[in-house]
Amino acid sequence: MKRAAAGLLLACACACAAPGAWAASDAEVAAFLERAQFWQARNREDLARDEVEKALRVAPDNADALVMQARMQLRANRDKDAAETLERLRRAHPQHPTVAQLSAALRIRGPDREKLRQARQLVRAGRNDEAVRAYAAIFPDGFPDDDMALEQAQVVAGTRNGWEPARALLADLAKRHPEDARYQVALAAHVASRKPVPPQVIATLRDLAKHPSSAVSRPAAEAWRRAMRSLDAVEESLPALREYVAANPDDSAVSERLEEVARIVEAQRRQLADPGLRAKREGWAALDANRTDEAEARLQEALAHYPRDPEAVGGLGLVRLRQGRHEEARALFDRAAALEPKARDKWEGLARTSRFWGLLAQARAAREAERFDAAEALAREARSLDPKEEARQKSEERKKQLAEARAAVQEGERTLRDARKAAADAEAALKKAAAQAKETERVKLDLEKKFEKVAADADAARQHARRIASEAEEAAQAVDEAERALAKPQAEIDRLG
Repeated sequence: MKRAAAGLLLACACACAAPGAWAASDAEVAAFLERAQFWQARNREDLARDEVEKALRVAPDNADALVMQARMQLRANRDKDAAETLERLRRAHPQHPTVAQLSAALRIRGPDREKLRQARQLVRAGRNDEAVRAYAAIFPDGFPDDDMALEQAQVVAGTRNGWEPARALLADLAKRHPEDARYQVALAAHVASRKPVPPQVIATLRDLAKHPSSAVSRPAAEAWRRAMRSLDAVEESLPALREYVAANPDDSAVSERLEEVARIVEAQRRQLADPGLRAKREGWAALDANRTDEAEARLQEALAHYPRDPEAVGGLGLVRLRQGRHEEARALFDRAAALEPKARDKWEGLARTSRFWGLLAQARAAREAERFDAAEALAREARSLDPKEEARQKSEERKKQLAEARAAVQEGERTLRDARKAAADAEAALKKAAAQAKETERVKLDLEKKFEKVAADADAARQHARRIASEAEEAAQAVDEAERALAKPQAEIDRLG
């Protein structure tokens, strides 16, 4: 009884003490793993490994410790040890998400190594869409680690519509690894690949280009340089360009870009300060806002400074068009077309528009004056200039051409069908002729054989006949001799009788 009571007390004591003991154990393991991460961040895998082993001595089945140990073993190329650690993790925590990741990590170092090599080869060949599908086939349950996820995100960035998905993937990776500059530079370089580049991204690339690790500084410097060369030729780009050139004075390409942007910006400043150009800009702005009187004044001021400026001339033509002064508008548009040959189609189109509305106005006036024949003629002429009428005529012409093309296609299809039928008939006739020729050849061979047999039989018959004739001749001779032999005794008998 005392022994049972003692056992019960011991069980109660253990039960009471267990939560505190487990809590102490968890805290101790967490401290070991925190120190392991500290040493890993400083590239001291040996010291990190010691801390993980201490954690596993305290809690042999701790999932975080097992995962960290397996990853360190993979980095050390100790695949067999990593497989054993994975098996321990699988037995202790079969549903742990890292089980699939570590399994994938071991697969690409073994049976799937060649598949990964082929996927990377597709990337080097610029076939990123195929490479993305290859990565998905290799890692159906997720990537073995975030390094591989980073690699795949950069492949996605190279696909047709992959910029935004890649940005989201890289942003998530950078958020999960705020202290790992590799993820930060990957995100910044990707964002910098699309204009406009945010100033904070340029600043990030500038700072990361000074990172002590070349794995970070080199891609950061390259992305920073690309961003500088793609900056728009605006005044806001000059500070960033000057800062880059100051840090990289030997980069002639960016130095030339700085000079080019500075020249363009200076020219823009001169234009802004030029009263004639300012008047032209303000005149066009007034036109866009339907302030016709203001536009007229400003554009006339611009022409006073630059009488051969096609945009000022054409702008004033639009003013005259809106004022209903169609002939003046047409003359101004013709003049603008002569001054700016590259934009001749635009100005000549506006000149036709002016002519169109001018003819309609004249037709209206003729109708009001009861000159109906003249009104009809003017309206007919205007209709011939109507862009809609021209478009209708072109549409009709295109429809006609399309109908002719379809008819030609149908005729071609009929001809092709006839040709195919003729070819089929010819092929059938050829096969029949071949069969007949084969049969004729067979009959010929049979006849030749029969002829040979008949000839052989005839020859045998001739030989047989010759033999019989010879035998008959011999028999006849024998008969003659017998008759002569018989004749002698008969003669003797006759003589004696």
